[in-house]
Parts: sequence; structure tokens; C-alpha cells
Amino acid sequence: MIKESELKDGISAIIPTYKGEKYISKLLDSLINQNMDSNLFEAIFIVNGEIDSTPDIIKEYQKNNPEVNIILTESEKGVCNARNKGIELASRKYCIFIDDDDYISDNYFEEVYKHVKPNRIVLGTFYDIDEDSGEVIYSYMTPQLLENSGIVENPYNKIKDAIVITTNKIIPTINVKNSKFNPELTNGVDIAYYANFYPENDFEFYVVNKDIEANYYRLWRHGSISRQDLSYEFNINNRLKVINDINEGLKKAKTPEIKSFIESLTGGQVIKINEYIEKCPQDYTRILKEVLSYNYDFFPYKYLNENLSELNNDKRELIISYAFSPTNTTTSNVVAKRILSEKRNIDVICASLDDLKKDFSLEKVVLEYIINKFTVKSDFSTEWNNISNFINEGIKLINNYERIYSRANFPHSHFLALEYKLKNPDTYWRAEFSDPLIYTFGNRH
Repeated sequence: MIKESELKDGISAIIPTYKGEKYISKLLDSLINQNMDSNLFEAIFIVNGEIDSTPDIIKEYQKNNPEVNIILTESEKGVCNARNKGIELASRKYCIFIDDDDYISDNYFEEVYKHVKPNRIVLGTFYDIDEDSGEVIYSYMTPQLLENSGIVENPYNKIKDAIVITTNKIIPTINVKNSKFNPELTNGVDIAYYANFYPENDFEFYVVNKDIEANYYRLWRHGSISRQDLSYEFNINNRLKVINDINEGLKKAKTPEIKSFIESLTGGQVIKINEYIEKCPQDYTRILKEVLSYNYDFFPYKYLNENLSELNNDKRELIISYAFSPTNTTTSNVVAKRILSEKRNIDVICASLDDLKKDFSLEKVVLEYIINKFTVKSDFSTEWNNISNFINEGIKLINNYERIYSRANFPHSHFLALEYKLKNPDTYWRAEFSDPLIYTFGNRH
């Protein structure tokens, strides 16, 4: 394994290229025109897949610009294999990934390099270039970078989108050499890579001031790999593979901030899954079986097959269960297992029951399905005044449900459900009993 002392000062640009003949000259020109001393950077082009005239174009630039360190090599097919080959060859202390149809401003390397430090990632400003018009436009992550400069506090929230694209960031090479892109992935590779890269490293993030105009320009190409047509392979199989890698990263998370950040990366993948389900609802059961086959530690089931704009719609089913996870009772466990078996988004109302034992392990799994959890403050008792309190306080918290479900060993649940049904006669009420409820635990009628 290479030591940091063996790396030279400067920047290694790692550039996979696949049939890039139409765009590569723009990038090469931007590298040739960098204000930085050409001895301080190298550009590693990795040709992967089918060959066009791209290698010849790069060789011509090598010939005409011998002062610039342009390296041309090749790898097995696939952008991940290409980037991994570039990582192996990188010889400078810092590196950047650049796509072959993108380019950078003349001062980009010079300005970002002013702020490099070990354990720091430096980002420039990011813009899209419309392929048809050539117009410079904001990407979805541009505002994040314009609104922040210098060291960013809470980067996993403030610049979340900017730090999970592969490009536009200078990274300490020694850290990158301890990582790899997953060659089994054909898309979503950036999310999968950084979901595993960040938990293994404790970075601070620095954004170069927008007034410096150290700009990274991404060509917005219609039909690029991240904007493919709807298909089971792209929207389901590939998304589940990416979520699997995200779960691997989640296991490495050392802080609640990183854990929450990595969990949130599943959201974009589920959006693509939902796009497919909306068009092909007949495949929903098949998709759910695929999801379950991975046995994920974390999957945001509550977003699956949901219109995200209506996620807090109160018309989903309400579960009424006086005892509910993490309260450790038979009723809590039975209701939790029912939720896990039905795998549908639900709301829950329960009592706090702080005086009873808790088991947070089951709650961790069940919470993935719960949109809203309403809790009535109450210690455990089967006295009527306690049941009455659960009814009166609970009815204030809930409204507008088309379906309710109540589960009782404890009668509180059915009494609250009855009260709701009387007030909302059109609501469908599903009630489940574990025992006849003629007598209380104290054998009182």
C-alpha cells in the first residue's frame, strides 16, 4: 500500500472516457489552459469499452502539449473499472474525478488547490451546460454551493447533493486509494461510492467563494446514463443494488449525523422505483419480493409505492394499539409483526406506558413503515379512568381516516376505536381480539 510520503504535490485528475470523441476536446482545452503550474497536476484518461477516435484525439494533445502531464491508459469496460484504474495510477497528494464531457474554468485547479489540507475536501462552484443551447444553467446543487463558502458546518445537510456527485471536489488521494468503486454497478455509482467513503473518513468540507469563479461545468446531455428510459432493470434492479451498497455504508457510520445522511441517500433510489410502480402497478408484488430478498438493515418502506407529495395524508390506515413498540408486551409485538407482514405505510396511536419495559430493537424496524406516531401520556392501568383518559386524549389527536385497525389484549384500543367509529360512521373499522374482553385482569366485569 502506498504511503502519503510517496505522493507528489499537486492534483491527479481521474477521467474515465467512453466514446467521448464529440466532447473530449473541450475538456482537454480546459486542462491545457489551467493557470496552475503544469508540473503540479496530471490528467489520467482511462479509455473503457468500445473504442472510437477519442484515444487519437488525446494522443494529439499529448504531442502538441508536452509540458502538460497527460496520461492515456485503458481499463475493462465500465466507468467503475476505469475510475479504479485511475485511482491506482494517481501519483499526486490530491485527486479529482472529472467526466469526459465536462470541463473546468481556467483557474479551477489553482483556486481549489489553495485550500487543500489532509482530511479536507474542497469544492468549487458547479453549473450545468445545456447540450442543445450551450447555455450555462443552475443545477439542483448549484444553490447549495452559492450559499456556502469556507468551511461548511453541518455539510451533510447544507451541501448534501453537492458532496454525493462524483465530480467537482478535490480529495486527499491517500484516502481515495483506500476505496473502490463497485464495478457491478452501471449507474448510481456516485451515491454508492460516497455512502461508503465518507463513513470511513472524517472530512471537513470547504467551498471556494463563488466570487472566485472556480467553476466546474457539467454537460447536460439528454439520454445520459442517469436519465435513462423507464425499465425494470434501471428502475428496480439497479436501484436495489445501489441501496444494498448504501446499507454497507450504513454499517460503518459512527455518528448519528452520518447515519441519518446515509439513510437519506435511499430516497432518490426509491423515487425511481416508485416511478416504475406508477407505470407498472402489476409488478408491485414482484418488486416487494425483490426488496425483501436483500434483507436490508435499512429500507425506507414508508416511501415505497407512495406519492411523496402526499406522504402525510391522514387517509392511510390508523393503527390503534394501547401498547405499542418499544413497550415490550405481547400486544406490542403482535401489532409490530402485523405491520412487518403487511408492509404498508400506516399511522399509529398508542400510550406512552413509561412504567413498562422497553425493547427498542423491534421499534427500529417498525418505524420504517410509520408516517405519524401519536402518543397519549399514560402509565399502565386497566382502571376505567385510565381507559377513559386514553379515549379522550386520543380522540383529540386523530382525524380523517378512511380505515382504522385496533388490537386488544388491552381494551383501551377498542374503546378508542369505537369512539372514533361513532364520530366517523363511514370509516372502515377492523378489530382484532386476542382474548374475550368481558373481564379485566383483576377479574372485574
